[in-house]
Amino acid sequence: MSAGLDGVVAAETRLSEVDGEAGRLIIAGKELPELVRDYGYEGTAALLWAGLAPNSDTASVRIGLGRARVHAYTMVPKLLAACPGLTPIEALRLGLSLLADEDATPHHLLVTGAVPVFLAAILRQRDRLAPVAPDASLATAAYFLRLLHGQRQPQKIERARDAYI
Repeated sequence: MSAGLDGVVAAETRLSEVDGEAGRLIIAGKELPELVRDYGYEGTAALLWAGLAPNSDTASVRIGLGRARVHAYTMVPKLLAACPGLTPIEALRLGLSLLADEDATPHHLLVTGAVPVFLAAILRQRDRLAPVAPDASLATAAYFLRLLHGQRQPQKIERARDAYI
């Protein structure tokens, strides 16, 4: 019987480590429960982007994502006009194709900020609801929930969504 791939290193990365035997996932040097508890979505993104992108501290990432969402929202009318009959994934791909390479917003923020804007608008259109204007002051999870439901959700729900995304 073959040993399979046990012990074979397929790739090395500074970003994550999986210790399956101990049931641990370590991302950017932090255990997953610590990330959920102490960092949230924007903080985790900042850890992952540290050294790879400028201004990758939590506050800068949160502000940058807020600005990117506001920018992406300007493309929603064009996106919604072009996506009737498409599945949400097809429409999301179409939306991402609207992002310009020449955009002044750093690409990692532009794409990460655009996805919740486009997806919420697509899903709301499917349900015959109007898109919801952005609020750059909200964290990504709270913002996405507001876009989907049309209003802020209880803080407990927002924290749960932040841990999930």
